[in-house]
Amino acid sequence: MLTVNGMETLPLPPEPAPQPPAPVSAHRQVLAAYDRIAEAGRPELWTTLRPAEDVLVEAKAIDVRVRAGESPPLAGVVTAVEGTVDAATAARLLTDAGAVVLGETGQAAVAVVLGLVDIAIGTTADPAGCVALSPTPGLVPVAQPAERVTVFARTVGEGQQALTACDPGSCGWPSSVRLSAGERPRLAISAGTDPVLRKAAGDLLAAGACVETAGTLTGYDALLLPATGDLTELPGLPVATVAGISVVAKAFEDQVALDIAAFLNGEQLRNPYPAPHRVRCAPARPAAQLAARAARRAVSRPGPDGRAIPDGRVAGEPAGTRHHPGRGRSRAHR
Repeated sequence: MLTVNGMETLPLPPEPAPQPPAPVSAHRQVLAAYDRIAEAGRPELWTTLRPAEDVLVEAKAIDVRVRAGESPPLAGVVTAVEGTVDAATAARLLTDAGAVVLGETGQAAVAVVLGLVDIAIGTTADPAGCVALSPTPGLVPVAQPAERVTVFARTVGEGQQALTACDPGSCGWPSSVRLSAGERPRLAISAGTDPVLRKAAGDLLAAGACVETAGTLTGYDALLLPATGDLTELPGLPVATVAGISVVAKAFEDQVALDIAAFLNGEQLRNPYPAPHRVRCAPARPAAQLAARAARRAVSRPGPDGRAIPDGRVAGEPAGTRHHPGRGRSRAHR
């Protein structure tokens, strides 16, 4: 018993445990998507827009799966597919993962940027303002073998989930595939004075990465370039484009590019791509620790604009210039 102002009262009941968030309703997501499409007034974006009634039937089926205890990784995610992709296979894989496909679009990236869909799959690589992830060729089915598949999404994490869903598992991953960029990745950055690349190099240096000015991927974990929609010069290599930067990694080391891109986009990825059970090797330590290292490191000096940048030049230097975290000077290869 409690005593308040001389009167005995019963003790207050304990606070109820917080309720878990309600699962996303695919039905509601579809209704909202069609409202956005009507408001946007961009019918030219769609090669084929499916009737809302048909998509809502599929959305209700996904909601039933969720209520039955399933946890589809893309439950309620609204998607579109470019006609040049193997649309039938891609749509089936996305639906199996819980997504709802509104139809075929000729401008996948624009559909994401306008918020008409959450993710889209196409064969062009121009991000047009959103995240663009082009996996190692052959991991995602395409109608024409020469085409490169790109997943467009709002975040690297959402794009990674879509990549995982669209990978049917028919391609054999090398046993030596890396599932993380590691804590101290060795990165090459193209020469020049691009301010976006310069800032990215500074952030990565502060996080503990080794950044060197070079125009090749050979000898490095990843290569950072100004954002490009032309992947013809990068055959067979995974590319993750975010915030004006394209991160290129070695074939099948998609997760290395994803980790670096996620860091630059202020994200931390939970799981590697592919899942560890798909390869015969143990996952490396997650590169999300880059973010934690960035918070701990304070080796920096004021830049020309007054903002702190890591010590050592990062742009406009000779090819082969090395930048190491915590050092006051950089040195070039002799």
